Amino acid sequence: MNREAILALLAAITSDDATDLTDEQIAQAETDLLAAFDAVRAGDVEDVDATDVDLLSQIADGIDGLRALAAERIEAAAERQAAIDALAERVAVADADEADADDATEPDADADDATEPTAEADDVDEVEATETEREPEPVSAAAPARPRVRPSLSAIRDRAPAPTPPAPAGPVIYGSRGEVLSSMDDVAAAMAERVNEGLGVATSGTEKVRVARIPGNFAADRVLDGTADLDRITAVTAPEAIVASGGFCAPAEVNYDLITTGVTTRPVRDALARFQASRGSVQLPAPPTLASVDTAGADAAVGQHTNTEDEAAATKPIQVIDCADFTTYETYAVTKRLRFGNFGARAFPEQVTAWNGLTTVAHARLAEGLLLDALKTLSTNVTTSTVFGASRDLAEAAIRGAVAWRSRHRAPDARLRVLMPWWVPMLGTVDVFRGSDDADTLMGAQDVFSSLLANAGVNVSFYLDTPSTGTSQVFGAQAAAALDGWPGHVQWAMFDEGHYLFLDGGNLDLGIVRDSTLNETNDAETFAETSEGVGKHGVEALWVTSAVCPNGEFQIPVDANITCGS
Repeated sequence: MNREAILALLAAITSDDATDLTDEQIAQAETDLLAAFDAVRAGDVEDVDATDVDLLSQIADGIDGLRALAAERIEAAAERQAAIDALAERVAVADADEADADDATEPDADADDATEPTAEADDVDEVEATETEREPEPVSAAAPARPRVRPSLSAIRDRAPAPTPPAPAGPVIYGSRGEVLSSMDDVAAAMAERVNEGLGVATSGTEKVRVARIPGNFAADRVLDGTADLDRITAVTAPEAIVASGGFCAPAEVNYDLITTGVTTRPVRDALARFQASRGSVQLPAPPTLASVDTAGADAAVGQHTNTEDEAAATKPIQVIDCADFTTYETYAVTKRLRFGNFGARAFPEQVTAWNGLTTVAHARLAEGLLLDALKTLSTNVTTSTVFGASRDLAEAAIRGAVAWRSRHRAPDARLRVLMPWWVPMLGTVDVFRGSDDADTLMGAQDVFSSLLANAGVNVSFYLDTPSTGTSQVFGAQAAAALDGWPGHVQWAMFDEGHYLFLDGGNLDLGIVRDSTLNETNDAETFAETSEGVGKHGVEALWVTSAVCPNGEFQIPVDANITCGS
C-alpha cells in the first residue's frame, strides 16, 4: 500500500457513504489502516517518510472513526437483541395464558352426557390432524357446538414441511469482501465503485483487483471424489451421451486481465547518502585531498629543514590556503502523468491498474538512469581491457581500483562502494561455466564475485538500469534472429562511502486531477512527481568502462603480452 492507496481508503471511510459499509468491510478497513500505520512507521511505504506525522495522524483518526462506528453498531445490535428477547418472553407468556384459558373451557363429564360426546384422549391427534380440513359443523340452539381442540404452535411447526429456499436462477456471485451480489448489474456497480476508489493508485509491480467471483457449482454426477468415478465418467462420455457437435454458438468470453511486470525499487538512490533539499538546491565545497597538500618548494605545507638550512637561517616553506570552491547542485523533477476517460476507467478498471503500475516502473527507470548519468559526469572516467574471462577481469579491476584509491589517499582501511549492473554475477557464472567443469565452482559462482570484493573492503550494489551514454546496460528488444549476446562493456562506479549525496526535494502527489476542461471531455488525470538530485561531497570517484568477454579463459597463453606494471 502506498500513499495514494492510504488516502483513498481514508476518503472512503470518511465519506457520507461510510455508514453503508458492512461489518466485514469495517473490520477489513481497520486491519488495512493498522497495517498502513505500521508500514509508515517502518519506512516501508514508497515516497512516504517514516516521520510523516500528518499522514500518521490521519490514519489514527481513521482508525478511531472506524472503532466508534463499530461500537455504535454493537450497541445498536445489543439493544435490538434485548427488544427481541423481551418480545419472545411476552409471546411465551401469552401462549401460556391462552393454554390455561383453553383448559378452563373444557366441558365436564356431566355436560358431555347432555350434549354431543367429546373426543376421547386417543382421538385428539385425529382432531388435530383434520382440524384445518373439516368444515365447521352447524350450531343449533338446542345443542351447543363441540369445542375445538386447538393445535399448539409446536405441533403446527412439526407437522408442516420445512420451507425449501428457491434454487438460485443462476450461479452465485460473491463480491470482493464475501458479500453475495444478486446480479451482474451489482457486479458492474461494484466495479465502478472500485474504479472510483482506486483511480490514480500507483502500485509496486502488478496489482490484480478482484471485484467479484463466481464459483463453479457442479451436480453430484459431475464431481469426482474417488467413489464411483468411472461410472460417472462413462455416463457422460459414452457414445449415447455425446450430443451432436455444431461449433460454438456464443461469442468468446472476454478476459480483462492485463499481465504486467516490473519492479519500482531504486538501488542507486538507496546506495547514496540521502538528505532533504528543502530549498531545491545545495552548495557543497570541494574537499581537499592528500594531493592538494604541497610537499616541495617554498610553498610546501610540509617539508624537510636540515641543520645546514637552519644555520643559514633559511625560511621554512609554508602553503597558503585559499577559500574553498563551492558548487551548487540543484534538484530536478521526475514526473508521472496519465489521462483516462471516465467511461473507459469505469468499464475497464484493469487497464487503469496496469497503466498506473507500469508508469511507476517507468518512473523508477528514468529516475535511476538520471542518477547514473550524474554519477558518471561527476566521476573520473577510466577504462579497462580484456585479459581473461569476464569474471576474473571484473573482479581484478575492482580490487585493483580499490587498492589504488587507498594508496593515493593513504587510507588502507577506507570502505569503498561499487555500483555494477545486476546481471554481472550471472555474467560471471557463464564465464566460470565455460571455463570449468567443477560442479562446486559452478554452484557458488555468483557468490564468488561479491565475496572477493567484500574481502577487499568493497561494498557492492547492483543497479537495474543504464546511463544514457556508452554501452547500454539494459538488454534491448529481442528480434526474430539470433539470441542477443551479453553487452561487450560493463559500466560501473567506485567511490568512497558518502561521496555522493542524494538530494531529496520531496514528492508532489496530486492523485486524481479534475477541472472544468477535463470535465468537458469527461476525462480525469493522475499526476505525481519526485524532486531529486545528486551532490558531490567525497574525495574521489571513478566511473569505469570495462571491456568483457565471458569466454571462460583463466590461463594466460605462454606468448601473452600482459603489462604487469606501469
